[in-house]
Amino acid sequence: MQEQLFNATRVLPCIRLPLMKTIPISSGGQVSIPASVRRRWGTRRVRLIDRGDEIAIQPVPDDPIAAAAGSLAAYRAPGTDEIRAQLREEEALAEEHRHGQAAARS
Repeated sequence: MQEQLFNATRVLPCIRLPLMKTIPISSGGQVSIPASVRRRWGTRRVRLIDRGDEIAIQPVPDDPIAAAAGSLAAYRAPGTDEIRAQLREEEALAEEHRHGQAAARS
């Protein structure tokens, strides 16, 4: 993951390094996620993914509905006026097609 930091005079490449920590597993099978990581992700729940040779932990939003609401902001469903206009156009094309075939048969 390489990002660009913009300065008024030059562009500096910046490489974001992942946080790697060795943490113990309790006798009950629990691990503690560092407080700085929990604060940065702003969640109290995580998803554990077993990838065979490694384990990944992904943050899960506390309120998944609120988190997903913003992702649909760009999608706008057509209104009833738009749907009716489209249906009228389709019906007009179908009518023209029918009349065109009837004229060709005559």
